[in-house]
Amino acid sequence: MSLVSGIQQELITAAKLFRIKLRDARKGILVILCVMVALALMNAAAVLFGFAEGQSWLNSQYFLDFSVLLLILAPVAIAYIFWQEATGKNAIYPQTSISRFLSSQMLSLFLVLLALSSAVLLYLLILALFSLASVIWQPNLIMGYSFSPAFLATGFFAAFVFLLLLTSALSLITVLVRTFRLYAAIPLIGIALFYFLYPSGSDVYLPPVQNIFTELHVQLHSLVMLFLQPRTLTSFIVACLLASLVLLAASLGLRWLKPTDRSDQLSWMLALTYAPYLALVFFTGLSMYSVWGEHLAPGSAERVFPATAQTIVVDAGHLPADTTIKVLVRSFHESSSAWSDDLAGLEEANLEGEIGPRVDDLITVVSGGDYLVSGSTLTLSGRQITLEYTPAAFDKSSAKLRDLAQPELSMRLVGDRLYIDHSYTGDGNVLFMPIWSMMGLIQENSQASHPKAQLSSGE
Repeated sequence: MSLVSGIQQELITAAKLFRIKLRDARKGILVILCVMVALALMNAAAVLFGFAEGQSWLNSQYFLDFSVLLLILAPVAIAYIFWQEATGKNAIYPQTSISRFLSSQMLSLFLVLLALSSAVLLYLLILALFSLASVIWQPNLIMGYSFSPAFLATGFFAAFVFLLLLTSALSLITVLVRTFRLYAAIPLIGIALFYFLYPSGSDVYLPPVQNIFTELHVQLHSLVMLFLQPRTLTSFIVACLLASLVLLAASLGLRWLKPTDRSDQLSWMLALTYAPYLALVFFTGLSMYSVWGEHLAPGSAERVFPATAQTIVVDAGHLPADTTIKVLVRSFHESSSAWSDDLAGLEEANLEGEIGPRVDDLITVVSGGDYLVSGSTLTLSGRQITLEYTPAAFDKSSAKLRDLAQPELSMRLVGDRLYIDHSYTGDGNVLFMPIWSMMGLIQENSQASHPKAQLSSGE
């Protein structure tokens, strides 16, 4: 048999195995889809209850980001597929080591595409239902995030390449453990435990040997963050694709050079080896849910800022040069009576959060480059103070939310107190429906999700 015909036969066998495995997995797929729908219904009920009980002018409610849920659970399903393939817990059919490997890859990638497509369809369905409800049932209900087909498609592809990477990594782990048993399992577990448990960032003196381990931990952490908190979307996609190709080639090469039989004795080895790597993905996804709504801007209806750049100048000619000015950044609803003309003691109460929220999203920067937050000081070096405002580049606010909130920035100098006010208006219910929140973990997006204001003084 020629090499070409041999490859064709392996692919034909793998395709048959894939169909058998997919048939065996249909009940589990149906259960997962039903769970997703049930979660969506419970979330919808919680949102409606939140709107009914809401007291604020712009009542913000949130929907689960099912794409994050998939990034947490999909690796578990993929690991289970490879565990079945390695231990013989799947359908019996004439097969080779290569065809079993290829069929497991086919099933994993199919389930990844099915899961991501289901998340998109569920998102679109819920969005359509609430949009319809805002027209015929509750006119003051608006969507907080804009609908962007480009963002939807980009996020889908980014999530796919990330899960492709996880599939390739789990595949190689399975092949290594299956081929070398404990000789592979122990080092793989050791690397994961070293990453999780080794103390890093210590300021105390470390002996030279321990310094080597510290440097290794730093490099390992940098490698992990390349995929979990990448600098740019392009670097993330390229890194995921290249790493996936290398891992898949290594797995296929080992299978080709050293075929192995399936064995129940691998069960506990694989389970122990999978555990720390799945835990890393799980806690990363869980951290995205713990900071609810923060990975896509705005995080709430009250954090909508002007979408255009602007310059605000106030006269400071009545103050002597080198006067120390206290900067206070405040946020309030225009119809609120929280702020009054009597400013005595206002800054102390505001710093303690007793009167109203500070605008943590509004980052003011002194021309020297030092970050300046509410309660900081600015030394006057001229006759006027200038605020150069730059809107956030990674901002998903919907047009309806901006029209309702009508955000404005203003600045005034009262004595030696400089007040930078962010005001908003409107009264209504705002539903935030995020998808692909993982896009907010990309550093260029995270840094671009905050508006900036450069504060300087001069002539």
